[in-house]
Amino acid sequence: VCRDIDGGLAEVGWYYWDAKPVYSLCIHSPAVHSYLVDRLRGAMVAGIDVVNMDEIQTSVGLMSRGPKGSGFCHHCFEGSTALRDAALARQTSGPTDDEVRAWLRDDVVLYQQFLTEQEDRAFKTVEGLFAELREIAMQAGHETAITANVTGLGSFLGSNGQLWSAAWGELVDVIMLEAIYVVAQSQFHDPDAHQLLPRGTFAPLYRLGHALGSRQPIWITPQINVPRQLAGQRRQHYYELMFLEAYANRGRWGYFWWPGVDDNARRQATAPDSIRTWTAFMRAHSDLYVGIETANEIAVIYSNASVLADPSTHFRYLSLAQALYEAGVQYDVIYTGDDRFARAGLVDSELARYRHIVIPGIDLVTSSQAAAIERYLTHGGRVSGSRSGSPEDKLLDRFWVGYEAADRNAILAAFHIDDADRIFVSSPGVVATRYVTNTRTVIQLLDYDYRADRDQIGPISELILRLPWPGDIPAAARLVSRVEDIALDVHIDGRWLEVSVPRLLDHAVVTLTH
Repeated sequence: VCRDIDGGLAEVGWYYWDAKPVYSLCIHSPAVHSYLVDRLRGAMVAGIDVVNMDEIQTSVGLMSRGPKGSGFCHHCFEGSTALRDAALARQTSGPTDDEVRAWLRDDVVLYQQFLTEQEDRAFKTVEGLFAELREIAMQAGHETAITANVTGLGSFLGSNGQLWSAAWGELVDVIMLEAIYVVAQSQFHDPDAHQLLPRGTFAPLYRLGHALGSRQPIWITPQINVPRQLAGQRRQHYYELMFLEAYANRGRWGYFWWPGVDDNARRQATAPDSIRTWTAFMRAHSDLYVGIETANEIAVIYSNASVLADPSTHFRYLSLAQALYEAGVQYDVIYTGDDRFARAGLVDSELARYRHIVIPGIDLVTSSQAAAIERYLTHGGRVSGSRSGSPEDKLLDRFWVGYEAADRNAILAAFHIDDADRIFVSSPGVVATRYVTNTRTVIQLLDYDYRADRDQIGPISELILRLPWPGDIPAAARLVSRVEDIALDVHIDGRWLEVSVPRLLDHAVVTLTH
């Protein structure tokens, strides 16, 4: 059991849903490691499908110098270069744990050096644990997915430390993400921080999670702050819209997650009765949601190195991705690491798939990432980016101040987004997302015209979609929704295809057969 800076018991303060104290164990302890592995080995041999390392960033990143804060025992001190140098400077050898804690309490510079070491070591310790568990599963002849709750994927990096970056997503097979519509760390404890749709969507996080390469769709649930803030308000269709957003962005929606809120409130916030008809529809039309891919020519680069260097880069990514999403820009996200927790590499062949790449924090990328971008440019690619303190950065920061179409349009202009990368929709509240299969183009439509005063979405009549279409007129065009499956009128206007949708209520799918 780790001790606090004064040698007292280290309590896990955020674990508030049981009355008894909970103490933090040391992830470097052989006893703790053996206990975890033995328990999980038994489960995997028995055929368990999923191992969930819950609250992984919170659990691994608890170290602090506050009372009851954890992170200090002889296992933590082992192999520390900072502490070895401190001992040499103090002309001592074999200091006691209490002596080392006193050094860390009184020397801020030494503590920061030690903390940086421990962040790297903690990440590598968990990485090694995951590798060991996968080896056990392979020996047992049973495929077991490893998942973890990677809260925020970078949203709390500035306030909680470097271990809260998106790098955790590279380690797991299924990303489970607690999320809230927060646009700056300073708003985390602000009861008014939750941004109602349409500005506050999870679409940028679904796409970032997908870019991390997990084998399964990213799984998101809103943090406890959301049902707390909206408690007592009628929000059935609001939560239903967030559920639909998950599937339109190749994700999954969380269910019945949080402690600390009454059962009915949290069930209504994740699984209102109304989604039962949607789940039946999605099962009946799984080909519209599973096995679909993108064919986009623009990609946003998320460099974890840039985010570690300046945590505001994460929120600028959210601003950029959200502005593109609202404008119907069809884009992918490419994730690249940081050369600290994971290798930072951009693959030339992956970049070559795109005509245009967009990079928030382009001046903060690693040398290897910069070299790949240069090679991409020499082969005819287009690059747009924002640099620290640039007008583009200021545009992205301003995006969350209000909700003005002018802010979104200014971002599109600043990053040189072409009309050819967009699907234009006659109603500004509707977002269209395009996927493809071997034989069809599949367009997910979501109506974000949510009326908070009535808890209603839409409906919208006589909707027109206008999208780039280089080929012949589709052999067939249909609208598939919960209430109808109908043929649609389409015609070609130059290089554009126009599709007429008679009526849209919350969500529907347009299919265009090639």
